[in-house]
Amino acid sequence: MVWILCVPMMSFAADLESGKPNARIPEPAFEFQPVVEGTKVVHDFVIQNRGEAPLDILKMESG
Repeated sequence: MVWILCVPMMSFAADLESGKPNARIPEPAFEFQPVVEGTKVVHDFVIQNRGEAPLDILKMESG
């Protein structure tokens, strides 16, 4: 009886997730080595879209 109730709920949850973007960031943090003050440092962060819809990045901040 429990299994019968779970199957419709699982398929409904899958329907809600299909067609959406799904952002994945394999390396969400990066620690730079010490550098002389004023030296420009650069690092590229990879953002992957594993979803089925376009992923729009509207704002990005560093910290």
